[in-house]
Amino acid sequence: NALKAQALQVHEKRRAEREATEALCRHNLNSKETPIVIYDLSFWDTMSDAGKRSTIAQIKFSFSALKKACLNLRPVITSYNEADVLQKALRDYEGFTNFSPDFHREQFNQVFTEMPCTYLSADSVNVLSALKSQNCYVIGAFVDHNSQKGATEQFATSLKVTTARLPLSETIKDLGNLCKVLTINHVTDCLS
Repeated sequence: NALKAQALQVHEKRRAEREATEALCRHNLNSKETPIVIYDLSFWDTMSDAGKRSTIAQIKFSFSALKKACLNLRPVITSYNEADVLQKALRDYEGFTNFSPDFHREQFNQVFTEMPCTYLSADSVNVLSALKSQNCYVIGAFVDHNSQKGATEQFATSLKVTTARLPLSETIKDLGNLCKVLTINHVTDCLS
């Protein structure tokens, strides 16, 4: 009887913690103050099928990281094409069941016209020092294995969107000539 009572207490404690976490996620997802992270699929057609599958997997990993951080960034996916089989698989991802990101067919700068957007690019001269509420942070959601050097910086500049890079060389000693381009989910981990 004592073991049964103790097991019931543990179960109730876990349920209460899960409910509190879900409530915080819902609050953050609905708050106008929560910064927005945009996974922009504008480069979709430049990738191989393997790159597209990797991009989808990395967005899923990113969403898991955001959920663990109680959705301290509101996820949005732009330049979404429902006709594309792989992109449709992303929308049908079971991990989105309780907290689905917003999906938009339009490019990010057409969706967020009234909100400041910063396109994250390893090639930017600007350093992102802090996240601001009511701002958008755009991740070019594509896998290119550095074959398109400077593509995100050029793309954002062509749209007259501010760019910034993560402060890798400022925070990691002896970074030297190591690659400063991160995967989609690693950028999300750094932001969250």
